[in-house]
Amino acid sequence: ELRDWLRDVYAPGVTGAPETVGRERYARWARYWNGADLDLDEAYHYGWEEYHRLLAEMRTEAEKILPGAKTPWEALRHLDTHGEAVEGVEEVRVWLQGLMDQA
Repeated sequence: ELRDWLRDVYAPGVTGAPETVGRERYARWARYWNGADLDLDEAYHYGWEEYHRLLAEMRTEAEKILPGAKTPWEALRHLDTHGEAVEGVEEVRVWLQGLMDQA
């Protein structure tokens, strides 16, 4: 439905409008916010590498939680029903303090 709406309603409505997105505009805003000219291809490549690295790390942790889990989200659903819960303000504070002490 979204595809059809974009094609049939949105696209005709913006035909001829000035370019508000794209590589050149992104490069200008990246320079504005970073104070430097970024290599956009390198940044894009880095972003995808980092995404895949984090996903692999999440899968490793999911396997520890639920052996055989195919995705991290499967492990999260498992924790929603079978995981331990910390409830109450003081209990959460104590739990977080314990994590910080371990770190």
